[in-house]
Amino acid sequence: MPPLFLDITLVFALAVLAALAGHRLGLPLPAGLLLAGVLAGPDMLGLVHTHHEIEQLSEIGVVLLLFVIGLEISLADLAQLRRPFLVGGGLQFAGTALVAALLLNALGLPWNQGIYLGCVAALSSTAIVLRLLQERSELDAPMAGPPWPA
Repeated sequence: MPPLFLDITLVFALAVLAALAGHRLGLPLPAGLLLAGVLAGPDMLGLVHTHHEIEQLSEIGVVLLLFVIGLEISLADLAQLRRPFLVGGGLQFAGTALVAALLLNALGLPWNQGIYLGCVAALSSTAIVLRLLQERSELDAPMAGPPWPA
């Protein structure tokens, strides 16, 4: 069996176990999956050893995440929500990235690393919020209007 296939199988099995444990503890699914990623890394259980393996598995994870998000959002919904999506999403991304970069810089990381990790956190938070809204069946629920005039 190819080593990458074995790694994928082990990481998916760990993800299922972490998701089930998170569900029992009342945690949202993304938190359980993030826990699985931390556990599978080289500093914990060591299921994934090299930078190349981490890169390959993360690319597979991103493809699966984009696939799930693509299943949830139709083009008609996206066209209808274009302005709130662009403004709100842009503000959410920039705000999350800025706060994370400021915190990381205060902890001693250089600005370039803080900004990079802030952007990673912003992208992760968007995926987590979308998944939480999906789990609570609030993706199609009517929400309060934006604070700016439409």
